[in-house]
Amino acid sequence: MKMTKRIIAVVMVVALLAALLVGCSKKPNNNNNTNSAADSAVSSAASSAASSAASSEGEETVSGTGDNNKVTLSMTLFDKEYTLGKSRVKDLSDNDWGYDPEDWKDIDMEKKIEYKQTGGSYLTMDNSTTEVDISFKNLAETFATPEQCILTKMEFKGSPDGAITKASAKIFGGQIDLAKCTTFDEIENQLKSNLSSFVKEKQYDSEYSTSYSYKADTKDGKFYMYASFDKKENKMKSIDTSLDLSYDYTYQPE
Repeated sequence: MKMTKRIIAVVMVVALLAALLVGCSKKPNNNNNTNSAADSAVSSAASSAASSAASSEGEETVSGTGDNNKVTLSMTLFDKEYTLGKSRVKDLSDNDWGYDPEDWKDIDMEKKIEYKQTGGSYLTMDNSTTEVDISFKNLAETFATPEQCILTKMEFKGSPDGAITKASAKIFGGQIDLAKCTTFDEIENQLKSNLSSFVKEKQYDSEYSTSYSYKADTKDGKFYMYASFDKKENKMKSIDTSLDLSYDYTYQPE
């Protein structure tokens, strides 16, 4: 009987030792798994940071001799100047710009828009040859119809030898002639002479074309331009220029 008890005791000790050895053998594996997960997280974070840095590598701030706080946030089309924060939708319609039927189908031209309320955004107006996209807001009246609203955004696009030249498109009080922006150097030279600084960023580059964007903050809002150059035809293919009024701009009657 005593011998049986001893055998059982020995078996239990052996089993206990075996369990302890198994537990010890598992711990390094858990540590390895933890370290592997940590290494993976660090690697992922590093990759994300590298990707973020790479995305902003092409962006640079360019200094100029002008003044961002003195440029007029305006666009001149067919020798008529439209200034954001001052000119009204009616100024465009009075100069033969029509309302694109599809864009304006949901705009009630008789509706009274309350003061400080937006009347419409990214709506196209056109004439016989070109288009311009606008946004507008009631900044000057207690209530105003869409035509009485103030322009808060203007965007015009085309090529220097096409729509831009036809419309004699200019910005900043006529100081930048978009028809002369036939190379990136000419674009930048004109921007430098009107702005104290702007941000330039390469958007795309291939054997067929190259494109850059330019943006700047001004006293009354923002300026943005996207320009694409066709390498095969050796000419500026398209220039998209937009001007945006600051959200908190206060109307100043003349």
